[in-house]
Amino acid sequence: MNKELQRKAVELYIRVKGMYILAEETTPGFMDFLQPVFEINRGFDHMSRVIAAETGLTVPDDPETYINENLKKATGHFYRAYFDITDWLSMNLRESVTEEFNGFSHTCIAEVAPEARKQFKSEEGAPDCYCSSSCGSTCW
Repeated sequence: MNKELQRKAVELYIRVKGMYILAEETTPGFMDFLQPVFEINRGFDHMSRVIAAETGLTVPDDPETYINENLKKATGHFYRAYFDITDWLSMNLRESVTEEFNGFSHTCIAEVAPEARKQFKSEEGAPDCYCSSSCGSTCW
């Protein structure tokens, strides 16, 4: 068995679980998003197959290949869960930031956050105006 692949799968799961908890805590009403849970479950199914092969509960034709393939599949499911979670988390945080800044103009925000203004202005290809109306003024 590839110990490095096994370690990668377990480390990835630990990160995914932490991200899931954070996303859950940032969701209004602590609502769940089930797709990452399904991916984690599928990843654990492949990890269980690895354990079954290692302990002799199942005897595949080529144990080493079987174990490595299932570790790769588990890792793939954990990555899919991670990307689902980061999408979910970004939507939650975007909504939260939008609510916090609701009612403040871009000019006002820029005045109280000069470092942010410099960062946005310095981005290559950044427009002079971030208003939804593209007013052409120097709001940013």
